[in-house]
Amino acid sequence: MRDIRIEHNMAIEFVFSILRYVLSERLETDAQEGNVTLNEEIARWLESVNKQISPFMRADMLLLFKEFEPTPWIMIKMIVANNVSSPMDFMRLFEETDPEEFMQSCFRHKQAEAEIDYDTGDEELYEQLKEIMEEDKARLFIQFRKHPREIKRKLETVLRGFYEDFFQEYEDKIREIMELKVKEHNERFVSDREGFLQTIGYGDYGSILESNATVKIYVCYIFEYLFAYCNFESGNLIIITYGYAYAKKFDEKILRENITSLYKALADDRRLEILRLIGKRKWYSNELAKHFKLSPATMSYHMDILISTGIVTHEAGEQNRLFYKMNKEKLRELFDVALKDLLGE
Repeated sequence: MRDIRIEHNMAIEFVFSILRYVLSERLETDAQEGNVTLNEEIARWLESVNKQISPFMRADMLLLFKEFEPTPWIMIKMIVANNVSSPMDFMRLFEETDPEEFMQSCFRHKQAEAEIDYDTGDEELYEQLKEIMEEDKARLFIQFRKHPREIKRKLETVLRGFYEDFFQEYEDKIREIMELKVKEHNERFVSDREGFLQTIGYGDYGSILESNATVKIYVCYIFEYLFAYCNFESGNLIIITYGYAYAKKFDEKILRENITSLYKALADDRRLEILRLIGKRKWYSNELAKHFKLSPATMSYHMDILISTGIVTHEAGEQNRLFYKMNKEKLRELFDVALKDLLGE
C-alpha cells in the first residue's frame, strides 16, 4: 500500500484564504443550515479583512475567484505540480506564467464537464459553455478568453495586495496551528484511510488510493469547511483538499461505531455485572474469572469486548497482575452521545 500522507501547504492555504473570503457569505449560510459552528478566530479575521479591504480589490476578487470558477483550482495545480510551498514562491511562479497558457488551463479545467473547444468562435464556444453554466457566466468566460494579459495582471495585483495586507501577518499563527492538525489528522487517516476520506468527502475513494495516479491530500485552516477533489493530467494527478474542521465528521463516525459497540457490549447480563464490579474497584483477570466461575479464555473474551469500546482499561499491578478498571469519563461520553443520537439532537 502506497504511503500517502496528509500535508499542509502554505501556498495552498493562501489561495484558499482568498476563496474563503469571497465565499464567506455562502459558507455562513451553509453553516447555519447545517447547524455548524464556525471558528470564531477565523470569523474575526474575515471581519477585519472586510473592514480594511478596498472596494476595488474586493470587486476584482469576486470576479476573478468566484465568478471565474477555475482560477483557484488551476493555481492549486500549479502549486502542486511545481512543488511550491510558500506564497511568495507561488506569486513569483505565477508572474512568470504565460497569460495565454494560464487561460487555456482554466478552460481545460472545465472540459471535464463538457466538450469545450478553446479555439472555436465566440458563438460556438458560448453554446458549449451554456451546457454547464449560466448564460452570464458563459459570456464572462468568453470575455476572459479575449483578455488573458489583463486578467493575469489583475490576478497578480490581487495576490500581492491580499498577501501583504491580510495574510502575511497571520502566516506564523496558521503554521503553528496546522503543525498539530497535520499530526492529528494523519493519525486518524493512517488508522482508516478509505474511511477517513469517505466520511469527510461523502464518497468512495478506495480505487483512488489504490490507483497508480499521484495522489496528494492537503488540509487547510482558513477554509475550515471545504472538500474538493480534482484530477489533472488525464487523471494522473489527483489533488484532494479539505478544511480541518471536516475531520470532526470522522470523529463522529468513530463515536457512532463506538456507540454500536457499546450497545452490543451491554446486551449481555454478565458484562453488565462486570461493569458494576469494576466501577467500584479494580479487579484482576483471574479474580474476575473465579468470581463468575468462568475459564480465563471466556473471561478474556468478555473483557476484550468491553475494552474495545473504551469503557474499560487495564493497568499493570503488583505480582505481574493485569488489573481492569472502568473508564468512567468515556462511559459518560458514550452515553451522552448515544442519548443525543437516539433523540435526534
